[in-house]
Amino acid sequence: MWQLILANSLATDSFSNTELDRLLKVSAMAVFQYKAAIPDREDYFEIGTVVARDELEAREKLKKLQFKSIRLKRITGFKSFLLWFSADVR
Repeated sequence: MWQLILANSLATDSFSNTELDRLLKVSAMAVFQYKAAIPDREDYFEIGTVVARDELEAREKLKKLQFKSIRLKRITGFKSFLLWFSADVR
């Protein structure tokens, strides 16, 4: 919902097409909450947020950080808008 409001407000402002495309791509990113194990400590799980286009991209970003046993939950609504600014992994 907020993505449509952002798109409509940006379309009426004086932005170039490339700036508008970049802003719309950023607003289309999803926010996921993750819970993942650290390889050296099997009993310890890290919890945080990751911004990605989809679940596969989120898993790839977390695997690059060498997390194991990754669990993802998509965050929606206004909470996702707020968590987008303070995400642990981008």
